[in-house]
Amino acid sequence: MLECSDGKMSEIFFCISFACTLIAMVFSPLNQDNWSIAAAAVAIVTALGGLYLAFQAWNEPLPEDAPPAPESAPRANPADEKMNKPF
Repeated sequence: MLECSDGKMSEIFFCISFACTLIAMVFSPLNQDNWSIAAAAVAIVTALGGLYLAFQAWNEPLPEDAPPAPESAPRANPADEKMNKPF
């Protein structure tokens, strides 16, 4: 299963709630009140979940703050090793 941090999940929840908000805004002038209210309710619930996850991720280290990975030494080409060996 995918391992998502709280920060990443809060971004996903934000996108879902933003999309539901736009859907509610489109359905409201079209007199589709049931769909508009349902989309707004989903937007509110996911936004609150996203806020909760965002505050939980407040102290998570950012990816750019991680120390750089140690570089491994480049491997020599076996053909070069044969050419550099004395007879």
